[in-house]
Amino acid sequence: MTTAWVKGTEQIGGERKDRAAFYDEVLAMHTDAGIEMKSPEELADELGVIGEQGLALALNNGLNDEENLELATSGNAIRLVELILRGLERKAG
Repeated sequence: MTTAWVKGTEQIGGERKDRAAFYDEVLAMHTDAGIEMKSPEELADELGVIGEQGLALALNNGLNDEENLELATSGNAIRLVELILRGLERKAG
């Protein structure tokens, strides 16, 4: 975890754990929803496995692989909005 995200540290089971900004709030939201909170490393591993199957599956945003690649690389604000709206329309519909 980069220092830009670190809020502080705490001792858990004899280990020092870095705490991100809003950690307590995010943990409470997960706990309230009955969802296990994963570490950044666990999330990265999970996204890596999903990502191997393509951007469309990994991002699940209504865009196909080609559109997601364009979304990630385009510097054209109008095109970005078009892609975002296209993905939202597909997800809604």
